Amino acid sequence: MAQIACVGLSTVQRIEQGADADYQENIVENLANILCDNDHERAYMSALAGNPTAALADVAAVGDIASLLEYVSPVPAAYLVNWKIAAANEQYRELMPGLSVADSLPHWMFLDGRSKLVMPDWQKLAADTVGSLRYSLVTADGHGAAADIVGDLIPRPEFRRIWESWIVHAQRPASATRRIWSPSMEQMVTLREALIPTASGLLVVDFPT
Repeated sequence: MAQIACVGLSTVQRIEQGADADYQENIVENLANILCDNDHERAYMSALAGNPTAALADVAAVGDIASLLEYVSPVPAAYLVNWKIAAANEQYRELMPGLSVADSLPHWMFLDGRSKLVMPDWQKLAADTVGSLRYSLVTADGHGAAADIVGDLIPRPEFRRIWESWIVHAQRPASATRRIWSPSMEQMVTLREALIPTASGLLVVDFPT
């Protein structure tokens, strides 16, 4: 088994014994792919390796969140998971054209020209996003979604310039006022964006002011 998973036998034995160690995420994932039949067993494997995840019952299903977002219409709202929009209501999709199908929020900001059209304060928001991304990269030990995003965008001069400024934000403001050019209304609107944490992501709600 250890050979198939490309994991040292001693590492497997330490996990079985519950020994304290800093196991790399890919090691646990390789073992889980071989041994685990469902999400419950994967969660148990992760806990054995010293990385307990949220209980399955605590993680909201994307379908349930999508239904919730429709109920808050006409207020624009979305569900952000690992920097990617997992669900959004129609009002949010109209407000942020292209974001709901982008690889991630940073990808949209730096690769989709529409982000600059709808965000007159794009420069500040881009810096805030890169600063938060830098902090996420550190807290994830250089792995996961943040690492993939940085790897994709670092060749882009505009992203690299901000990244190399070493700006960092430990967290985005829980609530912030921002100006958005509404393509559907053809006018500038001011919204108060609230970020509501859940076990697996963030609810993003843009309240009118």
